[in-house]
Amino acid sequence: MVTDNYKKYQNPSTLLLYISVDFFMPIALLCLLHFVFSNAPWSLFYTSAALLSVAFFVLGTESQGGYRNFNRYTISKNLQSTFNAWFLNRFLLLLTYFYLESVEFNNATKVITAWIVLTPLLIVLAKFKAYWIFRDKGMKKTHVAVIGNKYQFNEFEFFMLQGKC
Repeated sequence: MVTDNYKKYQNPSTLLLYISVDFFMPIALLCLLHFVFSNAPWSLFYTSAALLSVAFFVLGTESQGGYRNFNRYTISKNLQSTFNAWFLNRFLLLLTYFYLESVEFNNATKVITAWIVLTPLLIVLAKFKAYWIFRDKGMKKTHVAVIGNKYQFNEFEFFMLQGKC
């Protein structure tokens, strides 16, 4: 039997959405922050930072198990995998620029600092928003069967069974 890591989702559109968020959010946020905080023209430094960042982040997120079903894990575990992947990404990006000796920060410290801080927060918010949208549409519900009459549902489980969440 062949197992596939990407079959953790009942709906492949969820996986595609999460990868799209990880791909487009860092690039879009870097562009936005550059044009808000910087007077300098867009340079090759920003383009390479955005593209390398996306490559490192998507690979890092997959290695951290970030492309899994969000409703199967706690919020803290999801936050941990996203932040671990993002800061591993930052380390690899800075190491790459150190060895290439091509860092040209040209008054870009505000832009890069804001980008490093805001990107993982916005990615997590976007993923949780997608999770809630899919959940409201009924695409993320897990169906279970309880066999026997000895099990007593607690208040939360009973609330979930009634579909009031």
